[in-house]
Amino acid sequence: MLMFLFYILSVFTSYESLPTEIKVKLEAEFSSHKNDEFEVVNCPKNFKNIQYRKNEDLNVIGSTAYIPIEITDNKGNKKRTTLSVRVKIYEDVFVAMNSVKKYNQLKATDFQLIEKEITSVRGEIVLSMGEILGKRADRFIRKGDILTKESLEIMPVIFPGDKLSAASIVGNVQVTFSAIANQEGSVGDVIRIRVNGNEIYKAEIINYKNVLIIE
Repeated sequence: MLMFLFYILSVFTSYESLPTEIKVKLEAEFSSHKNDEFEVVNCPKNFKNIQYRKNEDLNVIGSTAYIPIEITDNKGNKKRTTLSVRVKIYEDVFVAMNSVKKYNQLKATDFQLIEKEITSVRGEIVLSMGEILGKRADRFIRKGDILTKESLEIMPVIFPGDKLSAASIVGNVQVTFSAIANQEGSVGDVIRIRVNGNEIYKAEIINYKNVLIIE
């Protein structure tokens, strides 16, 4: 009897030996990913049968999938519980081949498409090299880091000290005069500019050399 119980327990503590219906459900849940791995981390004990509760959905929290099951013990008693399976997800992602300093413009040669585990990656992963065009690093990117959208920002078109043409509109009248940028910014950003030496205004960036005073 002890040998029989040991056999039952050993069968269902590895993913490969789980009932087919449970494996099919798990694999379908993560079928959109390139590759995945599963590992049973918490399995009910002292049972002789395990079934997936088909009327309920599995729940994924972080890197763990919780599968609703019904177990039957050696006395024939049935119990509803959950089976915990650790999941590792793999995708082709852009990985930094060299470290990139904060504010450095990003180049396609800085990254390479590599299959990596992404289960614990924080942020939205960059899916196309086109997404880095006109972008720079908004933080230090270490060699080996997976590129995420949160680590990118649009390259400024204006930098402190740039000479600008500032426009001010009052009613139907527009006045244009020279100004100096006090801050960097991209199109649509509002920055501070300096006029006549000491007068400070806020202006919206129109392009790399034109701004519109808003206050």
